[in-house]
This record gives sequence, C-alpha cells and structure tokens, in this order.
Amino acid sequence: RIWEDVLKLATGVGGNSSTGNSGVTPGPAAAATAGEAAQMRRKALELIEVVLRAGLVAPWTAVAPLVAQLTDEAVDTRQAALKALRGAAEKYFDYVAGQLAPGVIEAYNFQSRLWAAKHPGQPMPKSPGPSVLEGLGAMYTQVVAAAPAPRSRFLLNLLKPFATACSLADSATTAREDVHKLAFITCVAASLPFKKADEPLVLIHSINSYISRQAQEVLDCLRLQLIRQGLGAKMGIAEQDDDIDAAAVAVPIAADQQQQQDDHQQVEQQQQQPTRKQQQQQQQTVKQSLQPLQLPFQQELLA
Repeated sequence: RIWEDVLKLATGVGGNSSTGNSGVTPGPAAAATAGEAAQMRRKALELIEVVLRAGLVAPWTAVAPLVAQLTDEAVDTRQAALKALRGAAEKYFDYVAGQLAPGVIEAYNFQSRLWAAKHPGQPMPKSPGPSVLEGLGAMYTQVVAAAPAPRSRFLLNLLKPFATACSLADSATTAREDVHKLAFITCVAASLPFKKADEPLVLIHSINSYISRQAQEVLDCLRLQLIRQGLGAKMGIAEQDDDIDAAAVAVPIAADQQQQQDDHQQVEQQQQQPTRKQQQQQQQTVKQSLQPLQLPFQQELLA
C-alpha cells in the first residue's frame, strides 16, 4: 500500500484537477500547489531510486512512473528519472522491457493531469511539447536501443492501443478509446530518434496491417468524402467510385448477425430431426421387442 502511494506521488500534480482526458483519478498530490507537487515528485523519485537499488520491490512496478517522469517540467527530474530507468534496465531488462510502452501511456495520463491542473476547462494541445518528446526520445536511445533485445518489441507494444481502437468485434471498448491518447502515441512514435531503417519499417508494417484488416470502412468513408468535395481526381481516386453509398461503407454487422441466426436455426433443425443412423437403431429396437411375441405363435403354426 505504501509503495503504491509513492508511485502515485511520483506522477502527482498540483491543484484540484479532475480526471481530465485520461480517466485516471489524481494521486495524493492533487490538493497541493503546482510547486509543492513538483517537490513531491522529486522526493518520490529519490525514494524510488533507493528502493530499486536495494531490490526491495519488483523493479517493473516502477517503470511506468519513471517513464512518465521523463516528461516532467523540471530538467533535473527528467535526468534523474532517466538515470534510474537506465539502471533498472541494465539489471532487469527482460522484466522492464514489457512496461516501457505502457509507460508512454502513463506519460500521456501525467501530461493530461498537468494540463488540467494548469489550464482547467481548456483542451489539450494536439501534439505534446518538445520537452516531452525529448524525454521519451532519450528513453528510446539510452534504454531501448542500447539493449541487446530487438527494438521491434517496444515499437509493436507501443502501437497496441490501435488494435483495440480498430477492433470491430468489441464496439463498446472501441468507443471508449481516447482519441487524444492515440494522437499522443502517434506523435511519440513519429518523433523517436531512429538509427536503422528497419525501425520505422516496423511501424509502417504494423500500421498497414491495422488499416488493411480493420480500417477499410474508414478508408471508404474518407474516399467518399473526398469525392463529394470534388477532390477525387486530385487525390488519384477514380470517378466511378462515386457510387459508394452509406451501405457500402457501413460495417456489415447486421449481415453477420443474420448469418449467425440462420446458422443457429439450421443447427437446431438438425438436432431436432433424427439422423438415418438413429432411425435404423429405432427400427432395430422395435423388431427386437416384437421378436419374443412372435416366437410362440410361430411354434404353434409349425406344430
């Protein structure tokens, strides 16, 4: 319980901020001023360093707050968080690697609370600030790229929220996805300091798979809007695509439901109707039950 409070203090913000866009309840530093909250975050970071160095807790539990502190406003806090994260990765990289991408989401939640505390009622900027991208870029260079494990693991985990956002199987979960969070992840992924050509290719391949498998309806809608605005020829879209209507771009959920109902009815009918083998077994059972009655009668005729 105490360790959880320390982790909350590490990403606490000042003022009576609400949950904001992140949907996360503010930590214990919510009632403090912005200056006091910054001091609390620094003290919590020092305590995290001591606990990790002594090996008193599982190291992966502190990864997400440390990644979030890489986006802190104070330069010394960002540097200390990077040092602590780098030390934990050198000793326990196999355990730390899986929490780096969720740490980027925690960084978004931290930035959302900071913005809500300083600018209540105002929407967040469309893209994170330079210091945020610089801190997360330093994590990629000094933690992810410096490790012997392939960088593709982190990049694929970074784009996992898009799989949920593009899922057609669970529309309720898709509707709850935060578009601002997805935009934050996109900006971070686009600004990472890549050094090898295969790193951006991993992102392109992953994004292409999401679009080709789960976002075809979105592409059709965009194409239809471009055609209606008279921009089809400029964007290289054929004019014969103008016959696309709402039914063509709608998700075929009703058709799938109807097909499932038809399949279910067909299975019920098959279960109700006896098979040929069952009919033969019933006829054999009737013959066997009548055979004892026929034997005495046959004996009298023979006599």
